[in-house]
Amino acid sequence: MNKGQAFLVLMLFIGGLILTTGIALAYITISSVNAGYGFQASERAEAAAVAGAEDALVQLDRNAAFAYASPGYSFSVGSSTATVIVQQNTPSAGLVTVNSTGVVSGRTRTVKVVVSDNPTTAQISLISWQDIQ
Repeated sequence: MNKGQAFLVLMLFIGGLILTTGIALAYITISSVNAGYGFQASERAEAAAVAGAEDALVQLDRNAAFAYASPGYSFSVGSSTATVIVQQNTPSAGLVTVNSTGVVSGRTRTVKVVVSDNPTTAQISLISWQDIQ
């Protein structure tokens, strides 16, 4: 093999290494950006779900008989929307269950709230608050 052929093989090898390294760095960068965007979308979906649940609690505070069964009502929070379902006497008499689901860019977060509804005092009391994945 003469000097020119050896140099060409060396340059092809070095070029291949540089190309492989560049592709690997691009893949890692894109993966990191996508992971960060997915996390942000998930957080925004949770914030929308929480805001929907809080709106339902305000509605219940104003009207103890408030109910909105499936498919629920939509509650907008900025550019996000939550679907809220309010069920009276669920899971048992005197309790109200609120399910609020926020969806942002394919990420879904749900909040389930159970409150007691005292008809004589017209007060609602928080029993449980769960973040459901």
